[in-house]
Amino acid sequence: MPVHATTMLDDIGSSSRNIPVGTPYVAGYVTGIGDVPWTPAEFARFAGSRIVRINQGAGNAVGPHDYDVLDVEQYAVTPGGAAQAHKARVDAGIPWTTIYGTDSTIQQVVNDIRALGDNYWIGHVNVWLANWNLNLGEATALLGTEIHGASCIGVQWASPSSNPNTQVPGGTGTLSQDDIDISVVDGTWIPSGGFAGNVPTPPPPTTYTGILVTHDANGAFLARQITSTDDIHWQ
Repeated sequence: MPVHATTMLDDIGSSSRNIPVGTPYVAGYVTGIGDVPWTPAEFARFAGSRIVRINQGAGNAVGPHDYDVLDVEQYAVTPGGAAQAHKARVDAGIPWTTIYGTDSTIQQVVNDIRALGDNYWIGHVNVWLANWNLNLGEATALLGTEIHGASCIGVQWASPSSNPNTQVPGGTGTLSQDDIDISVVDGTWIPSGGFAGNVPTPPPPTTYTGILVTHDANGAFLARQITSTDDIHWQ
């Protein structure tokens, strides 16, 4: 089934006024230092948009319910920190956490989350990939695919440094003038909530086999094959 692709714009709080009202998805920071965090009034400006709240791990502390995306990059959330924050969200009953990062960063986070167990991994993680070497068509083609086993719900393909002269969708300025990033996202994505994308299936359990040797009342040896799925309990 083809993905319904749409536009998401993100920016720091001090430049949020440069995002055109009416943008389908708008992403802003709920943490950070200096002029990075958005104020409630800045978020309220986009009442008609689907809001995506980013936690970059710096500045004021936030609870599990106070954000939708973990920003995993230099000077933001670490891969290990993202795994623990995600665990806290699952424990709090939050269906989905989105991980933002490059391909290599996402792989690190996925590895750390999977190490926590399938109950924290299966059906709880999707990703917003940062790859500024792509064009819009290439980025759109990644929506609905799996990146290191997690569903891709968005791709940030243009930034002020990678595409300085690209015009802001719905606006009059360029990315470098307005300090805005462009992503293409799956239009079925509800941050932290329902998601119609691919949910990775649990891997089949490993089956161990062995031979149980006993003896009968006459001392004769008896042998039978036994199996286990955890190498502890055998039958």
